[in-house]
Amino acid sequence: MRVDLRILAPLALLALVPAAVGAQGLNGYAQTQVQMVDQVTVLPDGRVTRKRVERWGQTFEMQHFMTPREDLRVMSSFRFTDLAYRGLPDRSRQPQGMLQISHPWANLFATYRPTTVTGGIGPQGVGTGPDTARVSSITSRAQEAVVTGQIAPPSWPRLDVAWTRRHRDRDVLSPDEVGVTRSARMAWNNDAVNLYGGWGDQAVERAGVRSGTAQRNLNAGAALHLVPSASSNLDLNYDLNDSRVGDPARSNGSSRGHNASLNAGWRPARTLNGSASWLYRRGESRGIRPSMTEDHEGSMQMSVDPDGPTRYVIASGARTVRTATGRHLASSVSGVASLDGRVREGWTGSASLTHVTNWAPGLRVWSVEAVRAGSQATLFRGFDVAADAQVSTSDDTTLRDVSTTTEANARVRMTPWNALTVGWNARVSRLGDAVLGTNGGSSLASAWDVRWRPLRTVEWTGTSATTRARGGQRATTHTASMRWSPFANLQATADWSRSSDARATGGAQTIQGREIVSLRLLALLTRRLQVDGAFGVADRGNPNENRQATLTMTWAFGR
Repeated sequence: MRVDLRILAPLALLALVPAAVGAQGLNGYAQTQVQMVDQVTVLPDGRVTRKRVERWGQTFEMQHFMTPREDLRVMSSFRFTDLAYRGLPDRSRQPQGMLQISHPWANLFATYRPTTVTGGIGPQGVGTGPDTARVSSITSRAQEAVVTGQIAPPSWPRLDVAWTRRHRDRDVLSPDEVGVTRSARMAWNNDAVNLYGGWGDQAVERAGVRSGTAQRNLNAGAALHLVPSASSNLDLNYDLNDSRVGDPARSNGSSRGHNASLNAGWRPARTLNGSASWLYRRGESRGIRPSMTEDHEGSMQMSVDPDGPTRYVIASGARTVRTATGRHLASSVSGVASLDGRVREGWTGSASLTHVTNWAPGLRVWSVEAVRAGSQATLFRGFDVAADAQVSTSDDTTLRDVSTTTEANARVRMTPWNALTVGWNARVSRLGDAVLGTNGGSSLASAWDVRWRPLRTVEWTGTSATTRARGGQRATTHTASMRWSPFANLQATADWSRSSDARATGGAQTIQGREIVSLRLLALLTRRLQVDGAFGVADRGNPNENRQATLTMTWAFGR
């Protein structure tokens, strides 16, 4: 493997900074993984064949920790990842160096990550995967550097800055490209005032020539707590955002947005609570086709929450709406009455009634009503049931009719003894012009789940789910899993699943259903050496059968 000193030099510098001043902690790990996949492959000429792909991956990571002072912490790391395919040109290599310095009122973070990727080119262009026939290969290299910082001394404004540079070297398919993103934000606040301002820009250059793809953002805002008290409040907020897209030397588009809001709250009594809000939005778009939008939205709400299970809410509001005839101010009034409490020992229930009426000049009045009721109870120890249902109706302002939605849920949970738990749940939904009408279709979903632990070291779980969509399509899914932990350092897991969902293969063939079986073994051979092996089979017994085996060894070192 060829080592590029230009890549490793800055990474080694970041990783060895703590070592130069006396590192107080050193740890890391080395990992090797091999994966073999037998899969069906579609060749460029349309023929279908079976091919084995063998992938090798290595990862090495080292971290240094030190605390030069009680209030100063320095951490640096170096990580190297290599991925290659046997008998194929596909390969990726990614070293990464990172440095982080933390202080109670300041911190600095820096990372540098160069990436080298080699891929094959097929007869029709770049291959989409390691199993495509290759004619030649190309190598692309990219580097990313990120620096972020924050400083916030006590009682002083807080400053956040960030700088990112991404560079992609020239190859046979793409020119040299450099992208730089910068941002800065300053904020200051106390109990009554909150001020902030920010700036950011993004620029891209290709082959040394500015492409004109640039963006600059400027934002500022303030929040004032005008009436901060225990029983009332009045807050005013304002935000300004200015964005410019394109080369600033040219006449390109830009936009500016204003947002202002006023929020008030009032609680004259323990059981009475009121609130009001107003929101203003203005958007300006400048360029070849300038435009301007302006919207208002306001609301008022009063809630009564007396001692007991009942609660009442009354609200009204208005907002700007746009139709083919122009801009209108739509208004609404709403009311909610709810009941929530205990019916008897181990049994609770809830119910609510909601009504909303809307109107606007040039539009007819339309309304929405909803009724909901639910209950849950423990019939006896280890047997819980719950159910709820909701019916909602709304006028369709386009078709001038009424749409009714009915939804219901039911849940049962049984635990006859601590080692066994069985659950069942179902959900039904209907859409039509009446409560039981189904001209809009209905859907149904139900599922069983079981957890059984016959021994302390063995656990079984399983699920069985059935769904029926509004169009009548039915699908089932069954899963089963067993976990065996005979020792603290050894664990085996077996999983099985079968689904009836239809899916399309690469050969434009539709297959009904899929079955997947997998086995995983995790062993901690020593305190620092771990072995993880897995084997799986998908679509067993049909021409699209896939087999996958993975073996991973990880060795940890340091403290």
